Amino acid sequence: MKRSFCYANYVVMCFVGVLLNYVFSTLNGYLELPLYMDSVGTVLCAMTGGYIPGILVGFLTNAILAIKDPSMIYYACVNALLAVTVTFLTKKGVFRSILKTVLSIPIIAFCTNTLSIILTWALNVDQGSSEATKSVAFIFFENYRSDFSTGYIAELMDKGLTVVLALFIIFLLGHANAGFLKSVVCDKADSFDPDNDFRGTRGLSLRTRMVLLLSIGFLILAGSLLTTGIILYRNIIIDDHIRLAEGITDLICRKLDADRITDFLEQGRDAQGYVETEKELYLLRDSYPDIEYLYVYRILEDGCHVVFDLDTENLEGDTAGTLVEFDPSFEQYLPGFFAHESIEPVISDDSYGYLLTLYKPLFDQNGECQCYVAVDLSMVLLNRYLINFAAKFLSIFICFYLLFLAIALRFTQMNLVTPVNTMARVAEGFAYNNEDARRQNVERIKKLEINTGDEIENLYNAFLKTTEDSMLYVEKLRKAQADVQDMMKQVSEMDEIAYKDALTGMKNRAAYEEAIKRWDGRLNEPDTEFALVMIDINFLKKVNDTYGHEFGDIYLINAAKLISSIFGNESSYRLGGDEFVLLFEGEDAGCADEKLEAFRQRMASMQSDDSLEPWEKISAAMGKVSYEAGRYSSMEQVLKEADRLMYENKLAMKAARI
Repeated sequence: MKRSFCYANYVVMCFVGVLLNYVFSTLNGYLELPLYMDSVGTVLCAMTGGYIPGILVGFLTNAILAIKDPSMIYYACVNALLAVTVTFLTKKGVFRSILKTVLSIPIIAFCTNTLSIILTWALNVDQGSSEATKSVAFIFFENYRSDFSTGYIAELMDKGLTVVLALFIIFLLGHANAGFLKSVVCDKADSFDPDNDFRGTRGLSLRTRMVLLLSIGFLILAGSLLTTGIILYRNIIIDDHIRLAEGITDLICRKLDADRITDFLEQGRDAQGYVETEKELYLLRDSYPDIEYLYVYRILEDGCHVVFDLDTENLEGDTAGTLVEFDPSFEQYLPGFFAHESIEPVISDDSYGYLLTLYKPLFDQNGECQCYVAVDLSMVLLNRYLINFAAKFLSIFICFYLLFLAIALRFTQMNLVTPVNTMARVAEGFAYNNEDARRQNVERIKKLEINTGDEIENLYNAFLKTTEDSMLYVEKLRKAQADVQDMMKQVSEMDEIAYKDALTGMKNRAAYEEAIKRWDGRLNEPDTEFALVMIDINFLKKVNDTYGHEFGDIYLINAAKLISSIFGNESSYRLGGDEFVLLFEGEDAGCADEKLEAFRQRMASMQSDDSLEPWEKISAAMGKVSYEAGRYSSMEQVLKEADRLMYENKLAMKAARI
């Protein structure tokens, strides 16, 4: 009954303590005082009830305040440490003396103010300056120096008034009910008073060893969890930066024309399209704040030849054609660059800053690497993110650690230390003269059965089984994910085979029909703009009959290469035999005539080149149709019109040869 009464009073005390904290905090906000006044209940419960209610009230108060301001939950550790400090001073009798009370307040204010400044800095360090030259330590000492003096005065006033109010409430309660405090502090179980230890011990007491054991265990657990969390969090941030860098370099590669890189190197800003491309690169860089540097190099054995090197706020980029010597740290990657391979992301911390660099090769239509696109992403905020993460983790961990330690010590005191010390005092009169007497003493102690190892062992076995089951589930889940990825890869490969011409590698009739279906549904849309070109390769039958079908296939492959080099793979389709179709969409439709003229000139130059074999001299008839709204009701009509025009072109070419 006594213990139940004690627990009931603890519940009432925690409720009253949280209520007092909330009332005084609200009153302080209403009066707009430069104080906090959110720990009166915490100090009161710590003075009257000890560690457990003091820590609980401090934590619960911040948990309630966190409903309005979520960051308040991280400051619960300040109130928890305040409760531990006040409880310790109370048990040492500090608050029984006015002088000691006055002297203790500045110490309490110094500790809470310092911890609050450190915690505030750590929780907001990721929102500070991102200058690489400003170290994390410099920012901390800069903030600490500016905030400590002003914060300490307010903290001193706050903690002084808090202690006075708590002592006044205790005074009133003591006069109102003389037995109240005795009913609250129903035993000395959570006291650290060494008088509770049996004085006959030669070394550390059982309770002290329990404190050390729990502290070491919690430190190891905290270190392991924090280290693992930081590693995982750091890897997540780096992976996010790598994905961002890959997306940026892929986008740049799509914007750059690999066939123009040589012109850009030789002519620089005078080259056609250079300035427009450079503007697009600046626009892209400015769209991503994390991009520190963006450049395009052709990497040869004599060094890096600048294609594009964008200016930054603090560094002017090199002009096109400039030769940049290899940096010593760059040499380890040169074999990969010379082999035109993809380079793994590089993380560096040098005079240019803390950067993640990604290099992506750009290949032309012939599969030759023309240059490397590089992007440097700033990683300067990474350490600050990690400090923020560690601060949040440790602030919550400290609260639970202190609460668990207080509960464990109370449990240890009530169930182990007190019974053991009681037995030790009784055993002082035991006879230790001979072995039989000592054996009898041990047998008598064993019969007390104060050990609860069976329940702990059952809990461990249950946890072990749960862990094993969880690991098995995770393994099955990973295997299932791998199977899904394999299936998706197979489906992708099947789609590629289904829509690719086996001989030329171009898109086939199936791909063309898919495109036609899409355009059939858009013919009546007002913004529809496209052009369709029908191409029929001449002399295929002649090459087949004269040199064999093997050279006829080579003739078709050469024709496909020529078409792809001028019109691109996205616009080109082989319907079968000697028939090809070009489909230009949107803005590309306006460039169709220019590309067709280039195609004619290339074929004309081939016909006049005597060094080429007959199957290398491509000749083709073409028919082009530009879409006109209202003229065609289906893509089939567009194709027929293009086929008719192609046939007219073929007859004209035949007549010209005769």
